[in-house]
Amino acid sequence: MWLHAVAITEARSAHAPTWMYRFDWEAASPDMGAPHGVDIPFPFTTIDVDSWDTFIEDPEQAMSLASVIQRSWADFANDGIPTLGDTEWPAFDRETRSTAIFGRNITVESDPNGQVRQAWNT
Repeated sequence: MWLHAVAITEARSAHAPTWMYRFDWEAASPDMGAPHGVDIPFPFTTIDVDSWDTFIEDPEQAMSLASVIQRSWADFANDGIPTLGDTEWPAFDRETRSTAIFGRNITVESDPNGQVRQAWNT
């Protein structure tokens, strides 16, 4: 699935400003990693609804991340450029492959998992 997202982002970025992100929030349950769909309550700040808190060890940290995501999405909807507070989030291009990583910390990486991506493309 991740490689499909990269391919779509590559194609889209050739024609218009495009931003890519990866959601790496790890669940509170041991060895679960970042389960599919755990990102859903964050932009809506509904982490405490319908048992989503099962995946959250630190609700305060989760709400902080949720606020950044919500602001980023709102800024993107408003003027076409997402923001990350004090962290710069450049548009994706095939050279730098800038990707925001949403997890316990928010970072922007250049070509995360690049070696894996390149291995699949050979």
